[in-house]
Amino acid sequence: MSTPLLTAAELIRALGTSAVAFATKLATSSIFQSTAVTATGSAQNVAHGLGAAPRLYWIIPRTFGVGEPSQIVNSVDATNINITVLPAGGTVIVIAIL
Repeated sequence: MSTPLLTAAELIRALGTSAVAFATKLATSSIFQSTAVTATGSAQNVAHGLGAAPRLYWIIPRTFGVGEPSQIVNSVDATNINITVLPAGGTVIVIAIL
């Protein structure tokens, strides 16, 4: 079994909700968490495999040099979340909930 890139506590903090509310949401939802996605500085697709466009999604910075990364969600559909993240070379985690 692989180690998750985010702990449960990190995920709850990223969602900005309580543990009980989060657990309730997960019990009735499908969730996707990407592996580390390396920013290219251009639009890139992250396939989520949920089968429908997610209702909620987050782009969480993991590794970047100096300064805050810029993240843009270009589009979301039943197959992909299309993102642009600057600067290139950093990594992000994409989380989506159906």
